[in-house]
Amino acid sequence: MILEAVELRVVRLPLVVPFRTSQAAQDERVALLVRAITTDGDGWADCGVSPEPFYEPEFLTGARAVLAEYLVPMLRAAGPELAAARVQPLLAQVKGHQMAKAALETAILDAELRAAGLPLARYLGAVAGRVPAGVSVGIPGSLGELLDQVTGYAEEGYRRIKLKIEPGWDIEPVRAVRERFGDIGLQVDANTAYSLADVGTQGVRALFCSNSFAVYRRQAIVEMDQLFLFLMSVSNGSVLAVIAESSCDVGLIGYEMAMLVSRTEATLTPQLIAEMRNMLPVDGATRSPVG
Repeated sequence: MILEAVELRVVRLPLVVPFRTSQAAQDERVALLVRAITTDGDGWADCGVSPEPFYEPEFLTGARAVLAEYLVPMLRAAGPELAAARVQPLLAQVKGHQMAKAALETAILDAELRAAGLPLARYLGAVAGRVPAGVSVGIPGSLGELLDQVTGYAEEGYRRIKLKIEPGWDIEPVRAVRERFGDIGLQVDANTAYSLADVGTQGVRALFCSNSFAVYRRQAIVEMDQLFLFLMSVSNGSVLAVIAESSCDVGLIGYEMAMLVSRTEATLTPQLIAEMRNMLPVDGATRSPVG
């Protein structure tokens, strides 16, 4: 495959409902689309960056610049040996810019799979033809408005609801949705709204440290001067903690943690957790014999 050209398009999609998080409010979705034009056909990808660098380092105009000035020329120089599997090694010289690199790699992969007539799901090893769909719900003006929105989404068939939260808007909306909709899949996302000072508050304790609201896979990320601390709930009463350097790929670590939790939480029962705690060293000795 030879990469002949890359087209970068900025599109603006008006939202049906204004969407507010702890970071910002928006009434449109601004996206950077990447089209890879190759000798095997075209491929498309969405570069998942925000318009401004307020939530994460990468942002739209920066991603567009690094794609045009560095990443695309580097791949075009690869000649006929280009393949999606080679994109990461070819771009390794450029530090950071993971979303821009991922978008270009995905566009190349899309072109490859289209040429081969291979659906992405089959390429990734999917074992089901359909999966339950979820939806993200922004912070509305009132509990009544929130419940109306979730009701509409549930009636449309969404099986999982992710609520945007922030300090002061956490316990009550989660409780209201759980009480109204029973065992619907429920997630919460604070978009880094909580700080170390909030760790001991009632909202954080209720949502993260207990299973009062049966929130699915609670995760928190604490940013320090040179490190990130990742916390993710595992089963009932256990937490997976990971410490990583500030230069880490936050999204990749979060994904790997979620995959590890998925594989272990069915086995990690409260009884097993209690047994493992009893094996922890106390003053140089274990609490109970290890058999």
